[in-house]
Amino acid sequence: MQSFPQRAAVAMDCLDEFEAYRAVQNARRRWIYSLLVLALVALYQGVYFLTNRVHFDGEIATDEYYPVAFTWLGLVALLGALAGTRARPRWANDTWIALLLSAMAALAVLDGMGLQVTAYVLIAVPAATLHSTSPRRAILLHGAATLAVVVGVLQLAPQVDIARMVWFVTLGVCFVSALYVGVYVEKARRDEFRARHALAVANAELEQHSRLLAHSNTQLEAGNQALAERSEELARANTELLARGRALEEANRRLEQLAMTDPLTGVANRRLFFEMLDREFSRARRYGHPLAVAVLDLDDFGLINKQHGMIVGDEVLGRFALVLSDHVRSADIVGRYGGEEFVVLMPDSGLHAAEQLIERLRERVAATPFGSRALPLSFSAGVTVLLAEDSDPLEVIKRGDEAMRRAKHAGKNRVLCA
Repeated sequence: MQSFPQRAAVAMDCLDEFEAYRAVQNARRRWIYSLLVLALVALYQGVYFLTNRVHFDGEIATDEYYPVAFTWLGLVALLGALAGTRARPRWANDTWIALLLSAMAALAVLDGMGLQVTAYVLIAVPAATLHSTSPRRAILLHGAATLAVVVGVLQLAPQVDIARMVWFVTLGVCFVSALYVGVYVEKARRDEFRARHALAVANAELEQHSRLLAHSNTQLEAGNQALAERSEELARANTELLARGRALEEANRRLEQLAMTDPLTGVANRRLFFEMLDREFSRARRYGHPLAVAVLDLDDFGLINKQHGMIVGDEVLGRFALVLSDHVRSADIVGRYGGEEFVVLMPDSGLHAAEQLIERLRERVAATPFGSRALPLSFSAGVTVLLAEDSDPLEVIKRGDEAMRRAKHAGKNRVLCA
């Protein structure tokens, strides 16, 4: 696709070529029209001589105005005929038309005395149609000639009656019609030339593209042979790459799981839990849904580590996390808050329902032996819900933690609400 400078250069080339084309066409039309005008002038001058309207007494009488005007028209036509069909600059063509229109103006003024527009129509209309120039120049040339006709008629016949007004209107209609036809014909010439020029440019580009395509095909054939040699190598590399991709995907999945879960208990770590807390906090705020949080802390877990060792303690933590995850709803989120402390995030749950769920969990844990040594276990928990005045999700966690501590101080193995 051509850039703007390239399109501008093509447009300038088209304009230059049209100017040259216009000069050639104007030269041909000027030469043919000049011969016709010379024949017309010779005819009229012959009639004037035969009717004795020309006197060689050194003075120009009234009845000699037409022969004088036709003489001027003949000189202009002779100039155009002598110029031949050779292309001339635009100013030369426009100058010749101006001279021709001046002779037309003289004849039209004489016609105007008899309320005729014969000379105007016979000269101005063909000149506007045959002479190729810009609409602005055409209006300037023909407008100046028509204005000269009007001024000349008013000078010779200052009194304007109805017949004269009708003649002026007829002259104006001829002027507008001639210009309209001339401008329309000129536009048609320009459009036709542009279409031919665009077709020539397109053909040239098509030929150039064809050569480039042939060259590209040659290169493509050479490339196809090299490509065929690399296809097997690429196939083997793709197979190996797919295998490595699957291994990498699996490794990434495991890394993501490790990054988001607690390695000892398998529940969400602090990072994942707080991300889910922020999300559920925003959703509950936006849609007005309830949100409950429970903070759980294993009772006397330090004694288990002290009496039975950390390995047994880790086993108890893992077993407790499994019981906790099995007991809550699928929509709830269990996370390890730190050490032996856990949190449960319960979306779309009120305070009473959350308290009942944690209470059932407490009863089950108290009745279940944990670890390989079947150790008894209990926990204290604080349950709270999202309040209207909460602006930070940590405020909910803080209330749950405080309720859990009250449960600890109240004797452990119980669930309190805040």
